[in-house]
Amino acid sequence: MECNERVLSFVAEWFDPHPQIVKKYLLKYHLSTDEVEMKDIQTKRIFLRKTKLPPSLRESDFFIGAKILLL
Repeated sequence: MECNERVLSFVAEWFDPHPQIVKKYLLKYHLSTDEVEMKDIQTKRIFLRKTKLPPSLRESDFFIGAKILLL
């Protein structure tokens, strides 16, 4: 089976102010459907299921070093 879907993948960090720790997630942006999903790297658990990208974001907003507010 061949998959032609383009996906951008990034390691995303989030600073949790209460316990003062940085959490790392694998963020995947599915270009063909404009959906994002996130998985916790340490626990391998889904943090955010596939969700439509907010209209204010587009493909050009996703690059290394970018700061993005999803929800």
